[in-house]
Amino acid sequence: MNLERYCRVSVLLVLVSALGCGPLFAPASGEKKALYVISDDGSLPEQSAESTDFRLLIRAMQANNFINSHKIIFSRESATRGYYQLAQWVEPPTKRLTLLLLERFERSGSFASVSGIASSALGDLQLNTELTEFYHDVSESPGTVHLRLRAEVVDLAERRVVGERVFSKSLPAADYSAEGAVASFTAGSNALLNDVVTWVTELASQRAASAA
Repeated sequence: MNLERYCRVSVLLVLVSALGCGPLFAPASGEKKALYVISDDGSLPEQSAESTDFRLLIRAMQANNFINSHKIIFSRESATRGYYQLAQWVEPPTKRLTLLLLERFERSGSFASVSGIASSALGDLQLNTELTEFYHDVSESPGTVHLRLRAEVVDLAERRVVGERVFSKSLPAADYSAEGAVASFTAGSNALLNDVVTWVTELASQRAASAA
């Protein structure tokens, strides 16, 4: 399905939902929109790799315009996407996950410094990420939350990619609602970011060992 058709189908699905396909997605009279945030569970990833003197720069997470929005995405069929009508994110998932990722690396103590690209800090390694899936599959109750993220690490001195990996999580929704989906989005996001931190830390440790 090309992008133009994908967008038409997605918009149609949103309109159909708004016209009355059930209380989960279509607003009833007088109902107000709920705002949700992906919370940090404060966990630290399990890792055996030693810390390094590398300075890590984290680029703001990328995503297509459909994902990179305040709206919470659902899917009734594999080829279609729609938006919840009465629920949305306080900030786009990409912005929130970038912050959570940066804070996780800081907590891990695995690098000499951790900074965002927007800062004036210098770095040795740069982490680039792209969120490619972030939706609630509602084809069956209570549905399943799907997350997929592509990551690459660039050696800034050598100006080349030194590691690439795709991370994914699928969790059953807590219940058939936006709130239930958000709970699973939160759990999945925290687990996914822990995996990213572990992978980048191990990669950096291997490079430090080979350079010694």
